[in-house]
Amino acid sequence: MAKQGQIYDIINTADQIVGQRNIQYECLQIPLLMRFMSKGNAGVRGNFNLGPQLSILTRASEIIQYSASTQTFPKGATLPAGADNVVVHPDGSATASVPPQSAKELAGKEAESFKNAEFQIAAAFGMDIDLARHFYLTVQARGNYSITDMRNADAIEALKQGNSSDVFGKRANMTVGIQTGLHYVFGSTRSFKYKGAKTR
Repeated sequence: MAKQGQIYDIINTADQIVGQRNIQYECLQIPLLMRFMSKGNAGVRGNFNLGPQLSILTRASEIIQYSASTQTFPKGATLPAGADNVVVHPDGSATASVPPQSAKELAGKEAESFKNAEFQIAAAFGMDIDLARHFYLTVQARGNYSITDMRNADAIEALKQGNSSDVFGKRANMTVGIQTGLHYVFGSTRSFKYKGAKTR
């Protein structure tokens, strides 16, 4: 299970942070990785993994909130209710004083604003460390990159026509972290395979 998302600051016309737009989702990740390992029988060996990953959405929400402020809205955006002192600029954008917005969900899994699943690219590299004849420890740095935006096209279009004041474009997620694992091998690990063998 993985938790991912983005947090965007909402900036007023004085370049001050007046709120946030928070996108968070949880998903079950199912990787299918090809594993490459270094040669030899050393007790510590390098490894590299690369392949596709299916991410199944279990929970998601996009929430916006901000304080009373003067903000600039892009061309085509609908101004929030109660907006005044509106000034329209030559490029079609508009500046307006807006009342505070308490936490409001713009999109969610229940509203079918997000895709139920997406494909990602996963890669990892690290070391295998032999602990015993049948056990070895893996320590890796791993990254996942989402190929598409987890929100569906209808949700993106609806947000473009809404009253939001930050980035509207498509978004991809990239996560990087450290993972460890303890493995059991039927037979023995390579570094133990030849130990105890007699030579003449």
